[in-house]
Amino acid sequence: MRITKKPVERREEIVQAARELFSVNGFVKTTVNDIAQKIGIAKGLFYYYFKNKDEVMTAVIGDYLSHAAQKVRRIVKEESDYLGRLSELVFTIIDLSSDAETVFAELKSADRYMFHQSILEHAYQQLHDSLADMVNQGLEQGLIRCAHPLLTAEILFYGFGMTDFTHMEKEQIIQVVKEALCIPE
Repeated sequence: MRITKKPVERREEIVQAARELFSVNGFVKTTVNDIAQKIGIAKGLFYYYFKNKDEVMTAVIGDYLSHAAQKVRRIVKEESDYLGRLSELVFTIIDLSSDAETVFAELKSADRYMFHQSILEHAYQQLHDSLADMVNQGLEQGLIRCAHPLLTAEILFYGFGMTDFTHMEKEQIIQVVKEALCIPE
């Protein structure tokens, strides 16, 4: 018996299956047929929603960044202790970067480099306003005292996405952030 779903549900199902397969098999080794088989649809139905595998990867990235941006906005808007939220924000960005690495690792290769760069740029655009709000809150509370706080936060954001922190304790990472933003002890 054929199962029909609303277009939005079917599209989301395809994106979720693609994300799971990309994280297990990698983007290059995952085929459109693999995605279709995972959810039990005809390969042609995949092409009704997406032109090709690159387009579904773009949707996977879009979903991922949208969820990341929601999480970051929630942290920034909380009414709790600023330094606690800053710490949570830092580790959220590090965790998101680590999670993304498993799904999008292959995109760093030479032939996919521009695609990877566009992901970083899109991530930055999604998170820029939240980062700016967080920095401005620290400035208003007199906690951040560096000469170029937003630029420093942007540099930290990019650094979190490209640095392996597995060799550092959480307290050390927070100390680096505090020193970069000139937050007193």
